[in-house]
Amino acid sequence: MNITEATFDDPDGPFELVGSAADSLPVIAPGETRSVGVGFAPTIASESETNLKLKHNASHQANFTVDLSGEGVESSINPTDSTQEFGDVSVGSSTDETITLWNNGTTDVDIEDVSITGSTPDAFEVVDSLPGTLENDSKATAEIEFDPVKSGEQTANLRIETVDGNVTIVSLEGTGNGPEVGVSDDDTDFGDVGTGDNATESVRISNYGTQPLDIENATLDGGDDDQFTVTDAPSTVAPNSDESVTVKFEAEDAGNYSTALDIAHNDSASETQRVDLNATAVAPSADADPRNIDFGNVSVGETVTGNITVTNLHTSLSNLSVESTSMVGEDAADFEVNKSSDAPFKIAPGDSQDIQVDFSPSKPAGEKKKAQLQIMSNAGNDPQMDVWLSNSKTYVIVQEVAADVDKDNAKVDLDANNVESGTDFDINVSKPGTRETEMGFDTVSMETDYEGDFEMDFNHQSTPVNHTLDVEDRDTTQYVQQNYTIDGEEFDNTSFEYRIKADSLPDGTDPESVTFNRYNTTQDKWVSHDTTLEREGGSYYIFSVDTPGFSEFAVTVPELDDGGSDDGGSDDGGSDDGGSDDGESDDGESDDGGSDDGESDDGGSDDGGSNDGGSDDGGSNDGGSDDGGSDDGGSDDGGSDDGGSDDGGSDDGGSDDGGSDDGGSDAADSTEGSAPQIFGITITPGLLGGIGGILLVAGVLGYLFLPGRQRTQQYGISIGSDDDAWSRMATAVALEQRDERDLTGGIDIVAVSEGNDDESKQDQSSEQTLLEGTDIDAVTCITESELTDCDLIVWAGELPVGFDEFGDETKLVRWPAPEGEQFFDDEIQNVDSEFNQRIAALFNRLGQ
Repeated sequence: MNITEATFDDPDGPFELVGSAADSLPVIAPGETRSVGVGFAPTIASESETNLKLKHNASHQANFTVDLSGEGVESSINPTDSTQEFGDVSVGSSTDETITLWNNGTTDVDIEDVSITGSTPDAFEVVDSLPGTLENDSKATAEIEFDPVKSGEQTANLRIETVDGNVTIVSLEGTGNGPEVGVSDDDTDFGDVGTGDNATESVRISNYGTQPLDIENATLDGGDDDQFTVTDAPSTVAPNSDESVTVKFEAEDAGNYSTALDIAHNDSASETQRVDLNATAVAPSADADPRNIDFGNVSVGETVTGNITVTNLHTSLSNLSVESTSMVGEDAADFEVNKSSDAPFKIAPGDSQDIQVDFSPSKPAGEKKKAQLQIMSNAGNDPQMDVWLSNSKTYVIVQEVAADVDKDNAKVDLDANNVESGTDFDINVSKPGTRETEMGFDTVSMETDYEGDFEMDFNHQSTPVNHTLDVEDRDTTQYVQQNYTIDGEEFDNTSFEYRIKADSLPDGTDPESVTFNRYNTTQDKWVSHDTTLEREGGSYYIFSVDTPGFSEFAVTVPELDDGGSDDGGSDDGGSDDGGSDDGESDDGESDDGGSDDGESDDGGSDDGGSNDGGSDDGGSNDGGSDDGGSDDGGSDDGGSDDGGSDDGGSDDGGSDDGGSDDGGSDAADSTEGSAPQIFGITITPGLLGGIGGILLVAGVLGYLFLPGRQRTQQYGISIGSDDDAWSRMATAVALEQRDERDLTGGIDIVAVSEGNDDESKQDQSSEQTLLEGTDIDAVTCITESELTDCDLIVWAGELPVGFDEFGDETKLVRWPAPEGEQFFDDEIQNVDSEFNQRIAALFNRLGQ
């Protein structure tokens, strides 16, 4: 800005331009401040006022008008010069001048105050003041020092006030010589910059001084300084000129970045200049089309190729880097990306490139094949584009719709289309956002008889979704809410594979102390499930878990205060159940798809009358894991401190944990000293009565037969009762479980017959109806006298004489005999959920 004209309304008045402004009007650079000196020299004792009008060349700004006023007063003290000039002084140096004042009155004058006022009073100082009294017709001097605070003109006033109120003013003027630094702006924004691309901005350094400005260094300080680089900086800026510092910004990841540019210099009157730098890195936007390919019927030995077009949208600011592709899913081996079109490659904004996928089925046409192609890139909108590959009309689209890594939240949507009844799915739902959460689902598996379309989502949160899981001595690290648009009973054989970040566990923690919990909406409580550690990565652990249906899930780990020690998951199942609610007995719970889970509404028709060993529920895939208790049966919870490995087993006796959250089934009953106990668990008539005896036998055996825990030696089990019909039926259930798990060579199970069949209890048609096809006639019966070495004896009712003579190696479980009127009562098949919770702990103990 150039000041082109300066005028007073009263050009002949007592006001005038002084200093450099008297010779030339200032030129003001951007960010610079300049002064215009004005003097007041009244010739009479009166008030005066006028306007100073300043014209300039800035088109966006009106001309300036400054109101001026002053008062001339009579005074007997007069300076020999009304203005004292100090000349040019280098900044950092100083000079003194003497001001002489004369009392030309007829009386002595007492001095009240001597001070410096005006525009730059800090540049001047009274170093030797006037005497307290100035005699009439005499002179006195004051010594004034000029120490310029900056380069350029500096003005002030020496003000002398007498006791009687008269004031004398002496104008002080000096010019500082030296550099004077200025920067174009204290905040520079690079705007939006494409990831992997770069942008530069310049920061102008001006020297408003009279001597060279030396730039000692220009450095970046703090924040994201790794993404910014000073590429050019001057060493010197000449007087009344400017130079630029050039800064480059580049980032590979999308986000907001900031740092500060510090410019050190030799202007002693000014501090280091700081300029804030800001930039936003924007990832390219990509699309893949189509998102599903139906290859149709393809013969073995034939190869069909499908084409996927990957596009970098024209709105992108940088190249799209397609970094890799991967094939996942149950039939991934039948699909392959053609190497000639595989990643890595780059696509410019607005361009496209094709990926070819070959389908070569390994089995005859007509057998459904499915897999997912994952295309990984630096796209901001969809960094992992999933394409469903199959030879049928059924397809699934998986997309991440929201992620907030700072809040440990991520949401994934799953859209299933043209689903046919009887379809089984293993769907990879792992996305970049879920891989950053403390726990994330990798794969969801299910079977469904539903036909049509349905949607499902997985909402990962570090905070509770609907229900809080609060377990003593454990931290809940992640919640996942699963929602779906069809009835939960449409899903069967549900399971997950999920990952846990290794750094979410306290140092030294056994990863198998992690517990997986599911919210049972029917029981309104959290229930834990046993999981299998499948593999370990450098930064995570991968687990698998079978569940009785879909719901809300949570993961807990030992508290850090425990030093990471494995506490056995003493209360893993949550505050309500301690994990002993293994079967969950969702009993028809629609949210959980639990129709197969707790002989819910079918009176046991799907479960073979057993909540643990039924054909649908405790089958070969689950091993009774979700209903019989093997997954939840308290292996870590419902008795881990009741005799578990960490607490010394029988020393604890369940007194601390023992299912205290289970209604006291494991510990509270310990006061019943006369009741038999097995592994610290009290066996009472209320616990194991009626048809529950059969269910418990099936559960006990089901746990013994779990895959991965098969016994390498022949294990002998004898099942007996004071009623032979009960013995045969319970044994038949056990044999059925054994055969389903292909353990014929490892387990030997027989019924003990005392020859005292009660006709009211052994109606063969009733037996057959209850067991839904179990072959009673295939049961091998022995007499009591034939009992020799046996690993486990299960006996209902009164023990025959001599049973206490068996060796210490034989385990004996006793139950009261079922009552006749209960035996074939259909209602008894709906086994109380609390009953299932309590026997779960026994299953686990017998299985160890």
